[in-house]
Amino acid sequence: MKFNLTILLLLIYVLTNAQQISKTDEIFVDSVMNSYFKPNGPGAVILIAKKGVPVLKKAYGLANIELNVTNKPEYVFNIGSMSKQFTAICILKLAQDGKLKLQDDIKKYLIGYNTHGRNITIENILYHTSGIYNYSDKEDFFPKSVTDISPEDLKKSFMNDSLFFEPNSNWSYCNSGYVLAGLIVEKVSGKSLAEFLTENIFKPYEMKNSFVGNDDSVFVNSVNGYDNVQGLENTFETKYKPAQFMSWTFSYGAGGIISIVDDLLKYNNALLSGKILKKEWLEKAWTPCVLPNGKSTNYGFGWAVGNYQGLKFVAHGGGLNGFRSYGVLFPNEQLYVAVLSNTSAKTPVTYASPIAFKLAGKPLPKLEEITIVKKILDEYKGVYVINSPAHDFLPTERYITIKDNKLFAQLKEGDELEDAVELFTIDKDFFGRKNSPQCFQFIRDKKGKVISIEVFNSPIQYGPYETNIKTDKQLPTK
Repeated sequence: MKFNLTILLLLIYVLTNAQQISKTDEIFVDSVMNSYFKPNGPGAVILIAKKGVPVLKKAYGLANIELNVTNKPEYVFNIGSMSKQFTAICILKLAQDGKLKLQDDIKKYLIGYNTHGRNITIENILYHTSGIYNYSDKEDFFPKSVTDISPEDLKKSFMNDSLFFEPNSNWSYCNSGYVLAGLIVEKVSGKSLAEFLTENIFKPYEMKNSFVGNDDSVFVNSVNGYDNVQGLENTFETKYKPAQFMSWTFSYGAGGIISIVDDLLKYNNALLSGKILKKEWLEKAWTPCVLPNGKSTNYGFGWAVGNYQGLKFVAHGGGLNGFRSYGVLFPNEQLYVAVLSNTSAKTPVTYASPIAFKLAGKPLPKLEEITIVKKILDEYKGVYVINSPAHDFLPTERYITIKDNKLFAQLKEGDELEDAVELFTIDKDFFGRKNSPQCFQFIRDKKGKVISIEVFNSPIQYGPYETNIKTDKQLPTK
């Protein structure tokens, strides 16, 4: 059989160009990534794929500062809470096979679990609407996390803590729920969570560099993680230190997976093709929970869910000591962007989202700083109580102060006072936080007096940790 040379050359041309990004877009990606990651510091890997095919895959910074090892796209990173969608998918596979129901009370599978007399469903723990205390927020979490713990003992460490709120009445991000989800997968399947993930997701879809992390194995091509010495995120001039050790056993179903960007693309391709779950079950995962008051939580099962100017997207970030991650998928456009970073000092949503939305055809508006007179700045000064279920156990106040005609925000949790962060003026009553997607909208009463602050990610709520607007109520002046 003879090949037509012209057709062959045309085919090669089409295949080659189908896997390229425009030079303009590549320059934009480089400009954003290079502004965050320097050649002599920890870095990141970014993958951009269209219709399931990589159009750009690039590494920045160092995988190991001590040995001056440059990052590479095939290196392995801790993905943190991006793992939640994998745990959720395991639950949905079991539900699809008729082995459990999402409306089942968790006590059906977790015998003896203390629900404080309430009905807490599997759906609640996946949605973050269970009201269960988030174990990683406990004061003794980091001291204890350096030693191994069994999933069962991890469960016991928080199950007797009082609930934040009545189940299904509110939303609060909760790692504890995904620990319980992992235990339910084990109970129903008769296999460990790692075994279930390997047999049902990693192995079938050739995710050869994806594993549930543990401290007894050597993972080839794993990068080193780094924290910022100053403890601040998104500062461009940064000094780094090796990440604080944390036992993998404390991550479990909430954040225990390590992976590479290529594997994450294989996983997303398998999801979109209907191979992992039937379409109707995947739609359940990508449908946000609506609370009884009619308010959407913007969160499904392991994904934040949003719509920006008609552009539907699902996304999630992750963070462990020394690592940050973020992945956003635009299902209708079949565009996927994943970033894996080996530093906790840079928040991926701040640089990955502008890239992703621009490539999806809906560039995010740039927040421009303006000058505002001090007389108006004085109206924002005060102490605000944070109104969030996550702070019911540890009273938190936000101080708004002025220095050198600039506004600053400072958190006080219990007796601990965090460093003040500078805000910049976008408009009257509307401020951004330096090097962060977080924004502050000051709210006035009918008489024009500032009474509260709404804190959210602008211009859209695209991060899993900021899906609900949190309103800080101003305390009366003493």
